[in-house]
Amino acid sequence: VRNLAVHVCETVVRDDLGRSKVLELGSICARFLSQADEQLSAFQVAVMVGGDVGDEICGMVRANQVVADSVAKLAGLMRYLTYETREGKISLEKEIEHIKNYIEQNKERFLEELFELIRIPSVSAKEENKPDMIRAAELIREHFLKAGADRAELFPTQGNPVVYGERIISEDLPTVLVYGHYDVQPAEPFELWKTPPFEPEVRDGKIYARGADDDKGQMFMHVKAFELMNATGTLPCNVKFMIEGEEETGSASLEKFCSDYRDMLESDVILISDTTM
Repeated sequence: VRNLAVHVCETVVRDDLGRSKVLELGSICARFLSQADEQLSAFQVAVMVGGDVGDEICGMVRANQVVADSVAKLAGLMRYLTYETREGKISLEKEIEHIKNYIEQNKERFLEELFELIRIPSVSAKEENKPDMIRAAELIREHFLKAGADRAELFPTQGNPVVYGERIISEDLPTVLVYGHYDVQPAEPFELWKTPPFEPEVRDGKIYARGADDDKGQMFMHVKAFELMNATGTLPCNVKFMIEGEEETGSASLEKFCSDYRDMLESDVILISDTTM
């Protein structure tokens, strides 16, 4: 049922169907979702449809008694593929082109900012690196604010601080919580490195350094995506960041932090920014 509903929505987007046909197919999707009674399906359909008929389709979904928590957020997600900008409505293709242009214009800055973070030897397994852990956490907090976060702060723990950032644009929109970590593994044995582990070097289009992949590279990628959407007015949802400093040593403080700040961390989706690039 879920796949069928998504297929219908893909057809709507691909074939650029008129308003009446979109509403007709939206009604069909609403019935599918009612039968499936799955919140995930509602989000999938919302992401796929887009356009200016979100409120009407949302009403159909509501009438068919889809999971209540999903309904209020559907209209916001409907704007994901086609949304309003200062220049008017733009297509997904135009959005992708816009993203590529932004990256091209800012890539040197992106790299230097990432390199600055990589150069900090934030090795959580070594007590002597504690000052470096604080430096890395503070730098990430600064980048959250520069990227457009309304709130960014360090939360002390029994170990290393957790860096938290957020931008809430509407309580009616879904919230994505991005998880990552700024600590890295020890770099020994140093003699096996072709270049110093905390001095990043680009070879054949790849960055070689401790933390370039796990996990500063992935985490920073999402921070820059957040920056781009804020800079271009295309952020489609609320975003929260929770970046810890003890992942490489077992995340000893994370469970208590999540328990203590459960309300602050409440979200609809958790994006794990700590996987293969």
